[in-house]
Amino acid sequence: MKERRRAPRHRCRLRAEIRCGSQRYEASLLEVSLSGLSLQAGVALAQGDPVELAIEGQVRVKALAWHAHRLKRPGPAAYKIGMMLAEVGPDYEALVARVAGRPAARPRPEAATASRVPAAGPSALSALRALNGSATGNASEAAPARTASAPAARAAARRGAPPLPSKRPSWWRLRLEERNGARSRVVTLAAPTKEAAVAGSLAEAGPDWEVLDVAPAS
Repeated sequence: MKERRRAPRHRCRLRAEIRCGSQRYEASLLEVSLSGLSLQAGVALAQGDPVELAIEGQVRVKALAWHAHRLKRPGPAAYKIGMMLAEVGPDYEALVARVAGRPAARPRPEAATASRVPAAGPSALSALRALNGSATGNASEAAPARTASAPAARAAARRGAPPLPSKRPSWWRLRLEERNGARSRVVTLAAPTKEAAVAGSLAEAGPDWEVLDVAPAS
């Protein structure tokens, strides 16, 4: 069955180190996303093995090995290992954006109201939702008072004016349990909504797992 991913993966070639207990293994990071990553290493990990990763000696990530297969090539054994995120920080999110080629853009004048919204807290999320709703449902209300007339604004839109930036996804922590087994896992991923986080975790884990609990990651 073809694997489906909610978060797109971006290819890269970054130096990484796998820390599994007292063991250290050199690795090359091959892909990154907001729900998982893959790397190449000279060690095979079993599904569910918890590891810590140091990417470029700076970005720290806790992850769970999910699948591994040996690469068919001469020389010492090498494995491609796919991992699900278990614990990350904002530096990893910045790394994904950098690899994807999406540096933080300067705020546009018509989106200046978004820059005044607090970065955290329920009120900030409500303000962002209200901003996005006005941008999609009633563009004339979202425009500043100094903008040109409505016909001129529509003409500018037809000329290819860039849309308002989309809302930044939130991080969610989910607890998964194997349907016909005793194993359970806690994973962390980024998604715009709770429902999208559940769908993304199940797409990564596969049909043998179910989500027991989901909550915003602190």
